[in-house]
Parts: sequence; C-alpha cells; structure tokens
Amino acid sequence: MPFKLAKIYYKLKEYYQLFLGTLLLIDVILIIVMIPMGDPFYAIVFYSTLFLFANLIVGMVFKELKNK
Repeated sequence: MPFKLAKIYYKLKEYYQLFLGTLLLIDVILIIVMIPMGDPFYAIVFYSTLFLFANLIVGMVFKELKNK
C-alpha cells in the first residue's frame, strides 16, 4: 500500500511540475503580448492567481491522499 501511494505521489508531482511549466510558458507569452500594449501587470496577476489555484488543488489532493 505505501508503495502504491508513493507511486501516485510521484506521478502527481510530475504532473504538477508539468502544469507549472505550462503556466510559466503561458505567463511569458502573456507578458510578451501585454508589454506592447503597455500593461504587463495583468499577465502577472493572471499568473499569480493561477499559481495560487494550482497550489490549492494540489494541497487538497495531498490532504485526501494523507487521510486515506
């Protein structure tokens, strides 16, 4: 059982890193798009909000796994 949980944990961690990498890429693209418009601020706010949600979701998933 613990081995199975560890496997799930590393899989989730892998997906989480992939997700964060994608977010970072989206953020870079957004900033590149926003700078000519004179407003990189929106891109930064958008990214930090997504990052917060990602942390919340992953936190909840790990909490559920811990309880089982």
